Amino acid sequence: MSYQRNRSNSSRNSMAPCAVGLVVAILFVLFVIGAAVIMWDDFAEALQNHEKLQEKHQELLTCEDGESCFRRGMHYYEKKEYGKAALDWEKGCDFKNGMACTNRGIMEFYGEIPETAPERMLDFATRGCDLNALRSCQLKGDVLKKHFSNRPGALDEAHELYVKACSPQDPSSCGYAAAYFYSKDDYEKSYEFATRGCLGDGSRNTANSCLFQALAAEKTGKSDPPREERIKTIKEGCDKYELGYFCAVYAQEMAADDRERLVYMDKACHFHNSPEYCDTARKARREVTNTEARLPELQKACAADDRVACLRIGKFYETNNALSPRERTARAREVYETLCQKRDNQGCAELRRLKKAAGR
Repeated sequence: MSYQRNRSNSSRNSMAPCAVGLVVAILFVLFVIGAAVIMWDDFAEALQNHEKLQEKHQELLTCEDGESCFRRGMHYYEKKEYGKAALDWEKGCDFKNGMACTNRGIMEFYGEIPETAPERMLDFATRGCDLNALRSCQLKGDVLKKHFSNRPGALDEAHELYVKACSPQDPSSCGYAAAYFYSKDDYEKSYEFATRGCLGDGSRNTANSCLFQALAAEKTGKSDPPREERIKTIKEGCDKYELGYFCAVYAQEMAADDRERLVYMDKACHFHNSPEYCDTARKARREVTNTEARLPELQKACAADDRVACLRIGKFYETNNALSPRERTARAREVYETLCQKRDNQGCAELRRLKKAAGR
C-alpha cells in the first residue's frame, strides 16, 4: 500500500510541470492573438485616418463651388502662388462667395498681382459688397477714392460704403466714416463712428478713429476722452502720423502759445501741402518779423489805446525766442489782461486761451 501511494504521488508530481507548461502556452497564444488584434485595430484606424486625410487633401484641391474655391485660393496664397490664388478666388466670386470676391480685388488693389483695370477691381469689390462681405464694401470705397474720384458722386458713395463697412472687424472704415461726417460738420455722427472704431489697441487701423474721436469730442464737448487725452491724441496725429489737418487743429485750438502755434502751422503746411495752411504759416511769421521791427512804434500806439497794436505785441511776446517760456507767457498774459479789463473781446479770448493752455 505504501508502494502504491508513493507511485501515485510520483505520477501526480510528474504531471504538474506539463499542466503549467500548457497554461503558459495557452496564455502566450492568447497574448499573441490579443496583440495582433490591437495591432490590426491600430492599423485599421491609421488606414482610416490616412483615407480621411486623402479625402481632405482631395477636397482642398478641388474648386467646384464658392467655398472650395475660396479654400483652395487660401492654400495657394499661403504658398505665395498668387496667380493660382487669384484664379481660384475669381472662380469663387463667380460662385457668389463674397470673401473670394474681396480677396481677388484686394490682391490687385495692393499690387500682389499685376493690375488689370480699375473697373475690374471695382467689379470684384461691388460683387463682394452686394454679398454682404463688409471688407468688400471698404475696398469699393477705396477703389472709388483712388481711381474714380472725378466721377460725380463717387466720393459721397465711398463714404457711404465706409459707413456700411464700419465694424469691430474693420475699424479703419469707422475712421473714414468719422472723417466724412466731420468734414460735413456733423460732429455727433463723427463722434459716434469714431468711437465705434477706436478700439484702443494702438494699431494703425484704429488710429484714425481715435484721432477723429478726439476732434469730435472737442467740438461737441463730450467728456470722453478727457481733454488732456484729446490734446495728446491730436498732437500725436500731427507728430506721429504726419496728418496736416491735425497739425492745423492743434495749432489753432490747443497750442500753448503763439510760438508753438507757428511750429505746428509750419508742420500743417509741410504735411498737408495746403495753400490755406501754408499761407497762414507765412502770414504769421511775417507778422512776427514786422512786429519786432516796429515794436517801439506799436508800444506807443498800444499806450494810446490802439487795441490792435496791443494784440500784436501780445503775439510777439508769445513767439519771442529770446525770452524763456515762462516769461513769454507772463508778458503776453499781462497784455491780454489789460485788454480784457477794457472789455476787448479779442483780448479776453486770448487770455482764456493762455489760461486754458496753462491749466491743461
